[in-house]
Amino acid sequence: MDEPYRVAGDVHVLPSQMVVPGVGSIPINAFVILSERPVLLLGHGAVISRAGDAVRRLAEKLRAPVTNTLLGKGAFPETH
Repeated sequence: MDEPYRVAGDVHVLPSQMVVPGVGSIPINAFVILSERPVLLLGHGAVISRAGDAVRRLAEKLRAPVTNTLLGKGAFPETH
């Protein structure tokens, strides 16, 4: 099992869930779906996994802006 890493205070994140003290674990996708103004940040993993089409569909469905890290350049069209 993957080790959780600390985000802030006692809040820890696992690959598929966030653990919040007093609340328990919450699926990460719930945060994205319930967000008022989500932003998608693409890194190198999006490039090597060729996730551009999936990210485009998700961004359009959420009506979310997409940006990238330096190593994430090319994962998503900059003109979209």
